[in-house]
Amino acid sequence: MTKHPGTIPVLDGIRVFSMTWVVLGHAYNGALYGLENATEVGRLIKSNATMMSVIGGVFAVDTFFFLSGLLVAYLGIKHLNKTNGRINVPLMYLQRYLRLTPAYAFAILFCMSLYRYCGSGPYWTEVADSFREQCINIWWTNLLYINNFYPAINYCFPVAWYLANDMQFYILSPIFLYAFYRSKIAGSLLIGFICFGSMLTSGLLTYFSELQPIAVLFSLQASVFFRFFINTSVPMELSYADKFQTDTYTTPWCRISVYMIGMATGLLIYEKKRKIKMHWAVALLGWIAAVGTACAILYGLFPQVRDVSLLSRDLSTFYETFARPMWALCVAWLTVACISGYGGPITTFLDWSAFKPLSRLTYSVFLIHFLVLTGYLTVQERPFHLSHVNVVFYYLSSLAISFGCGFVLSICIEWPIMGLMKLAFPGAKPKPVKQTSNVYSQQEEKTAMQTDVEKSKAEVVVNGNGIKTHEVHDNSGFEAEKQTMQHTAL
Repeated sequence: MTKHPGTIPVLDGIRVFSMTWVVLGHAYNGALYGLENATEVGRLIKSNATMMSVIGGVFAVDTFFFLSGLLVAYLGIKHLNKTNGRINVPLMYLQRYLRLTPAYAFAILFCMSLYRYCGSGPYWTEVADSFREQCINIWWTNLLYINNFYPAINYCFPVAWYLANDMQFYILSPIFLYAFYRSKIAGSLLIGFICFGSMLTSGLLTYFSELQPIAVLFSLQASVFFRFFINTSVPMELSYADKFQTDTYTTPWCRISVYMIGMATGLLIYEKKRKIKMHWAVALLGWIAAVGTACAILYGLFPQVRDVSLLSRDLSTFYETFARPMWALCVAWLTVACISGYGGPITTFLDWSAFKPLSRLTYSVFLIHFLVLTGYLTVQERPFHLSHVNVVFYYLSSLAISFGCGFVLSICIEWPIMGLMKLAFPGAKPKPVKQTSNVYSQQEEKTAMQTDVEKSKAEVVVNGNGIKTHEVHDNSGFEAEKQTMQHTAL
């Protein structure tokens, strides 16, 4: 498959792997409820350290936030420099809303109505009706992308908290882009300040509310005592005071640090013209540090998971403060090293052309995958027997069906909407090159040719969630200038 100039390699591969990681985490998490062998769950979860890779799927969400920030910054600053600092911000917001919302709205409508008639089983009707009840009065909060704020507990399309956060970050992005365009120092300081503030907020909430990392909570939930003697049902009501004091997972102020690191990486890549030179020893040390840090984040809590023990308040605060930003820095190194020529076979693999069509489906897969996973469990005529073999078959089949359903959703709604957007917001035609004489100097001719190529070549378009789905061109806003569509990674 042809790769267009100006694209950033390896991002397609990162998207696809992150999406499959999200589905894997949800597969195991969903399988924990209504089990036949509930007393064995703890042993299976704690049996080996590889389960930490499954629990660590929560960091796939941070990868998508990172990709969103990177692409918005890279394409945004590129557009600002090409237009002398002009962005049609309202049009930029409109295009983004139209890009994401139709498929999202259809998924919510389908979840509330037709999903109930797509299967049958002991749990099917009950679960399908619960989907409807959870959305019937508050579906509009999802379409306004405020479902992570209102109501305090919002179970309508539960994975959609990611979309709300990503849209809110996207709305704020022009502030950082303009600041960096006017002053690189001021823009960098602003990004750093927001990142530090987000980390500080996560740390303070964790410390004063005595919160624990998700991996530790997962091991507690899987323990026999916890499952049989502790109420594990999700609360149906929660005050805003409790939400803002205890929720470090879905609130934007605890998530934006990763987005800021993504933006900083995108700006760096643009400023260095997608080629950062370094000594081979520095590159080697960078890979060792990145891999070591990522493994520490994923597997460092295994002793607590194995022993079903809580972290001390100080250690839990340290982990919750630095885990997500450090993960983002690891992904930043992966991206920078690969595009700069220091990735070797990793770059070759992640830039494999087979990932490109799959990456275009990640947004639709994100919207549909939890319905597929839930559907499989609710049609079972007996409780699910949790074993690694059963979950692997359950996961792989659900993943394949999710990509198949995602393809149908894309060709029926997502891609036609992108075609209509292309018609509604046509790109500006290249301005004719003024000729002051019949003879061009060699440099003038070269510049004119470069201008024509730059204005006519296909640009990858990113919708800002980090998930890619289609290609569209529109020079009226920087998102339309290069939209490689997205996902939501959750």
